[in-house]
Amino acid sequence: MLAPARPAPHQPADAVALAIELSLFIPQARPERRTAAPASPQLLARLVRSGRTGWVGNGMTWSRLESPYNFGDCCTSHVRLLRELYALHKSRTRTTGYYASDDKMTDLAAFGSRRLWSVLDEAADIGLQIVHARKRLGPVEPYGHAELCLDVTAGAAPGSLVIAPVLRLAGADEPDAMPVLFIGAEGHGVVHVSRRQVQGNPNAAEWQFQLAKLATPAPPPLQRMTLEGQRLPLPDGQQARFRDEFYARLRHLAPVALEGLGLRGDGPEPALLPRARLGGLDTMRFC
Repeated sequence: MLAPARPAPHQPADAVALAIELSLFIPQARPERRTAAPASPQLLARLVRSGRTGWVGNGMTWSRLESPYNFGDCCTSHVRLLRELYALHKSRTRTTGYYASDDKMTDLAAFGSRRLWSVLDEAADIGLQIVHARKRLGPVEPYGHAELCLDVTAGAAPGSLVIAPVLRLAGADEPDAMPVLFIGAEGHGVVHVSRRQVQGNPNAAEWQFQLAKLATPAPPPLQRMTLEGQRLPLPDGQQARFRDEFYARLRHLAPVALEGLGLRGDGPEPALLPRARLGGLDTMRFC
């Protein structure tokens, strides 16, 4: 995404480059509003153009892309791809959310089409940059690939186990990535940050986040479990029940890591249950 834009045929070499500026909106919980539905995290995208002092977005809105008379001095390949991105976004989402009335912003976390990833690939090819709203953070790193797993580990009590979701990034040895929101209702992607970064600075506006395409989409129950930091305890004496009744159900939601726990039997694995019968993860009780 750092390569300079290649001018399209019949386009002047000094055509203005465009970019997408991303920022995180993570709502803070308010004790006085416990009964109200919490606002959803958002990945806000704003159009910006190259200026004398860097990227600027004065007067730029997504809806202006719909007119063929706007952005005439800009890189035509950038304008074309941004129009495609906006058209895809409008076709798969409703205009609701924190910035619904402000056409300067659109929520990429609500982007339901997996075509998003091929658009980002093409953006890298034509030099259309994706940048952080905080200028000092620079460009957003190219998206990676990840897998959301259910990690089964030994609990504090002897013989007990704990099930917790873990995001594993391709090429990373240690699972330090912390998911902060999922992309699309079906969870085909995720926005993540380093846990050490969050511990050092709770201000989401300062986080140097990254995007990742998930190998297996994360269903809503798994998304909620992940974002809320839920952990499912398995008391001592329930390992056989876990292996025989719940292992297959969990595997249908996400890959399950059981290394070193000796829970897999020698026979064939249990048959997978249809997704419609799984229900939420909070319906699983082991005591």
